[in-house]
Amino acid sequence: MNSRIAAKLASLPRGSILARGMSSSYKNTKVLAGQDKNINTRIYTLGPAAWPVVGVTGPFGTTGGESLWRSYLTGTHALVQKGSVVENPQITLETALLSKWRAEHHPLWRASSEWDERLEPQDVQTTIISSLQLEAYRRLSDYLSGSLHRNGLRPRKGAILIVDVRTGEYLAKVQYPSVDPNMIRSGWMAWDRFVTSPNGYVDSNGQIIDLVDNTDRAPGSTAKLNTIMALLSSGQGKAKFYCAPGIKVNGHRINDFGDAAHGWVDAEKIIKYSCNRGAAQAAQAVGPNQLLLFYREKLRYRLPHMPRPEDNFRANYDKIAFGQTISASLKEMMTTVSAIARGGEAIELHVVRKRPEDVEKWRVCSQSTASALTRYMVSAAKPGGTAYSVYENKVVWPSKTGSAEVAGAKKTDAWFVGFAPADNPRVAFVLWVEEDGTGSNMAKQIGVVPLVQQALDITGK
Repeated sequence: MNSRIAAKLASLPRGSILARGMSSSYKNTKVLAGQDKNINTRIYTLGPAAWPVVGVTGPFGTTGGESLWRSYLTGTHALVQKGSVVENPQITLETALLSKWRAEHHPLWRASSEWDERLEPQDVQTTIISSLQLEAYRRLSDYLSGSLHRNGLRPRKGAILIVDVRTGEYLAKVQYPSVDPNMIRSGWMAWDRFVTSPNGYVDSNGQIIDLVDNTDRAPGSTAKLNTIMALLSSGQGKAKFYCAPGIKVNGHRINDFGDAAHGWVDAEKIIKYSCNRGAAQAAQAVGPNQLLLFYREKLRYRLPHMPRPEDNFRANYDKIAFGQTISASLKEMMTTVSAIARGGEAIELHVVRKRPEDVEKWRVCSQSTASALTRYMVSAAKPGGTAYSVYENKVVWPSKTGSAEVAGAKKTDAWFVGFAPADNPRVAFVLWVEEDGTGSNMAKQIGVVPLVQQALDITGK
């Protein structure tokens, strides 16, 4: 963004970005980002914990929620709707801001209007619960603090997303490494260190690199939920497949963790034991074209890394079956998990409060398919299942672990997804940590059980 436009945008009156406090009620709100009138500056109350939600605004740039919702926060949205921002409808807000800046700094330059004097800044109410946001960030940062990526230049990355499956509302959205927006709005040097940091906080356009909505990493075995959902939806729910070393699918030899041989496996055992060979054969039974159709039209995955998805799925459906040679975001995996929790109906996931009638819902699979997948995920959380070590009979929540190979890395990316409780679910969760090993170990070390229990306590009130 032009620095003069950024400076003028930052000088406009601006509403607050709000969260819910310690409950799911919108009656008690907490300011995430607001104006301190005594010192005429923007204050970010949760510091780095809320960074991926609010971003930052200042005279050097605006990013994150501050950028995404700027027309509402500044009140220009209402004036645009009334045709009041500029006399010429072809002039953009950025052009109008630049004209205003020039008029203030050059006496001979005439501003097109005094539209900024009629601004009515609006608050933006997010769905975030501040106490849960803080706890999720604390657990993630404690786990990753001091842990370097293999290049030795930056910390390893991770993210957590927690959603109310009844409404599609984000309850917590955190990522690591994060940055305290209060520290980067003070001057050019702070902003320059921020945008050039090897931690990769922003992209080349100065916008937040969102590790939740745009993770774009191989989802590993959590993708088996999609494969088995497609298998059941194709009417092949009773199919069995053989797992042993040497099995080839689509011309590729398929390996399982520790070269395990699971013998004959059905859909439930593929999920419980996280069987790669079984999943690859299940994808073969579905067919690459139908599997792609399921990803794109039912689940609405973007597949940004695939310029020719049809070719990719035909060549690698066996690997896609267990989450390799495909990428997904935490948000996309949450679409899968929340659809299962909701009985096969997906729901629009959102971080800004909406009226219930404005939230989109669509059918992904049948109620019977979702119920079967729930049973399989519960089985994974019981003795013998890959998620059992996370729960150890303390609770049993439908879950799926994931470990995704990364080129050049010694350790796999770790994923862990699920929802709670199994009956009448309220909360779904997706966790991801870069090059960390197994999803079950990561989830146990972070403490997913007490974190999700806190979310259940809040949403149950």
